[in-house]
Amino acid sequence: MLPLPEVKDKLKWAYLAGLIDGEGTIRIHKQTVYGYNPYFHLRLIISNTSADLMTWLTLNFGGSIDSKGVTSSDKKYMGWYVSAKDVKKVIENTYSFLVVKKKQAQVALNYIYCKDRMGGEVFYLEMKELNKRGKDDDDSERSG
Repeated sequence: MLPLPEVKDKLKWAYLAGLIDGEGTIRIHKQTVYGYNPYFHLRLIISNTSADLMTWLTLNFGGSIDSKGVTSSDKKYMGWYVSAKDVKKVIENTYSFLVVKKKQAQVALNYIYCKDRMGGEVFYLEMKELNKRGKDDDDSERSG
């Protein structure tokens, strides 16, 4: 995984925010080993079928690309990920530009800053609720 480079161009951060809003997922993954002591991972993933976009993301923001599968129209789609330590920087730099995923980004930042005091479960459950699909809700910011 490539490290997150220093990006000073606000237009690139704004574009990345648009990708997160439209093609991205911010989530907290819960993992339990042998049924004991769950631990949590903050994840930010952008999925898309464009190899050019995935390359652009990696060149400008580091991270890594993983093949995710094939769409119903037989197009290969990929996921772009940043390391757990770089998620904070990405969210902090895109936060002011986010529209759809702003609530998820706020939960992610709360998790980053408060998980040691509060544990991860409360943030995991809040994020899980925000990312529910098909919820009848007129709040346009609630999206996966």
